[in-house]
Amino acid sequence: MKNPAEIDVAEQQRLESMAVGGLIGFRTLLYKEVLRFWKVSFQTVAAPVL
Repeated sequence: MKNPAEIDVAEQQRLESMAVGGLIGFRTLLYKEVLRFWKVSFQTVAAPVL
């Protein structure tokens, strides 16, 4: 890997945008999985009680 002083501005911006994109994807996946967990827990715990 290059020395940070040798990385040009365009490459630095590309790396930063990849990091932000990865965080957005992780956040979206986490949100969807939490929603799925709550749906399944409702179906398995609350539905038989009702």
